[in-house]
Amino acid sequence: VYKRQVWGAAPGFRAEPLGDELHTDRFRFRVIHTPGHAVDHVALHEPDQEWLFVGDLYLTDRPRYAFRYDDIGQIIASIRSLLAIPDCVLFCQHSGYHASHQHKLGRKLDALLGLRQKAVVYMEEGRSLREIVRALGLSDGHYHWVSRGEISARNLVRGLLKDAGKLED
Repeated sequence: VYKRQVWGAAPGFRAEPLGDELHTDRFRFRVIHTPGHAVDHVALHEPDQEWLFVGDLYLTDRPRYAFRYDDIGQIIASIRSLLAIPDCVLFCQHSGYHASHQHKLGRKLDALLGLRQKAVVYMEEGRSLREIVRALGLSDGHYHWVSRGEISARNLVRGLLKDAGKLED
């Protein structure tokens, strides 16, 4: 319900596989599979222009929440795969463009790994999920309530702990 209120009703369409490259009249994009936020999520790399379009993979270098269905381990692996590309301008559909994908995605990776490490320590201390969220300085804010729990800091912490092998599905 909240998605329709926020983004409106999505028109119907028929998705088709992209293949390894996407060509326009002027550009050639490499299609890079970057699952995590969605199993079919991709990034588009235009090596001649040094452009990298990352869809929903970046958003911010300080992750504060996640969707219930996000696979944090795959997000981390997808970020690492993009960091193997020579530095490009990063285009994010939410935060605009950034001069260096290496810098921005590197910061996000460092943040995720740092949060994961701290979450594991807090869990091993016997803290509850709610206590871990607070100890990490995270808050659900209005996202949790508006999305009925689909978006929350708890989802991020659960995903980090799952990636660390400390929680099961």
